[in-house]
Amino acid sequence: MIIFDPNLKLKDLTPQYLLSQQYDMVFVIEEDVIKIFDHNLNLIRYYGNLSYKKSIKPSTIISTTKVYQPSNNIFSINPPTILGKMKGEVFQAEFTDIDNDNNPEMIYFNSQGLFIVKIKGGILAQYTPKAGKIVNFSVGPSGWIALNIFDENAGMRSEILRYTKEGLVPVVTNINLILNFVDYTAQGIKDTLIGQTFDPEKFFGDKVYILKRENNQLIYVAQVKVSPDYKNIGSAFVDLDRDGNSEIINYLSDGRLAIYKNSNIIWASPYPVTKHFYEVKLIKGKKGQEIVKQIIYPWITPVLTDINKDKKKEILFVSTNFPLETVKGDLKYIPLNSATSQIFVLGFEKTYFFKSLGASQTGFITGLGVFDNGIYYTLIKGKYPGDTESELYLSIF
Repeated sequence: MIIFDPNLKLKDLTPQYLLSQQYDMVFVIEEDVIKIFDHNLNLIRYYGNLSYKKSIKPSTIISTTKVYQPSNNIFSINPPTILGKMKGEVFQAEFTDIDNDNNPEMIYFNSQGLFIVKIKGGILAQYTPKAGKIVNFSVGPSGWIALNIFDENAGMRSEILRYTKEGLVPVVTNINLILNFVDYTAQGIKDTLIGQTFDPEKFFGDKVYILKRENNQLIYVAQVKVSPDYKNIGSAFVDLDRDGNSEIINYLSDGRLAIYKNSNIIWASPYPVTKHFYEVKLIKGKKGQEIVKQIIYPWITPVLTDINKDKKKEILFVSTNFPLETVKGDLKYIPLNSATSQIFVLGFEKTYFFKSLGASQTGFITGLGVFDNGIYYTLIKGKYPGDTESELYLSIF
């Protein structure tokens, strides 16, 4: 099948967009020239005169799709509306009605600590750990929050917090586990706390347990069977194929998004999707001989929803393209505007499929959530560290 679009420009295309639309090749028609690009936008063939001309007619794009049958599902959202801006960065954000007023709040953290803010209002609560560096957090039911904190001298010093009218209160502290609230039964509620053991050599340990709080202590309830490369940050339990058995969504070490079933990978994105400018390093060795064992990022947890209201659940995830990823450690600051981010939907219809939702945007998307019929997300721009701006967006579906 061939698709002709005279209004599409080559500069507007990305490999991620071509893959999400299942385009195999791109033909660019200019004056006296036809250029052929593959799905990675590599020029593979041309016909005609490639000499420079001062006056060139606008390019016309013709794309050919792959031979397999694309999904018939239609996903559409309204263009995003910006709800607000603030100076500074948001490393991670989740959206939920934590104070039970039927309106969503944004929970996020940055270098100053953990914050809860009204979407259109002020700060509800703020919390700063006494020691260590925040890695990430996850929001559970009834105001509970699992906060992962890393101390380079003591390992994990994670905490369980509870939001009340008095603010954020630490209930259980100094937990040597990587914590995560998940929807363990894939029913749409993140009400199960699981903890992964901390490994001082590789950060993510080999065992994962369901945890229960009793008398302000955590009790091990049962061990969870996971793959050897499981990471309890940014992971989610879902049932996209609707067979009654949960799949586990997790990020691979190379940044690709993967789906596991019975500890085996059954699907993975064809390219890395997760990038971030904030990181926590696990470093070992004597002074002057330090070795970086692991770099940990606050990956965005995919969000379960029914985006096209067909009573079949999908997940939303973020794909970020950051060309300076390999050299960012050599830079005085990270130019966040050199990255582009885009929201995708991942579902199941005889097989797993994913499609883009809307256009890509300049900057890093660091938070994603759904409340009622709205998709909320944070987009960070500027130079990190030192001169950043965080934008909050809403798209209605």
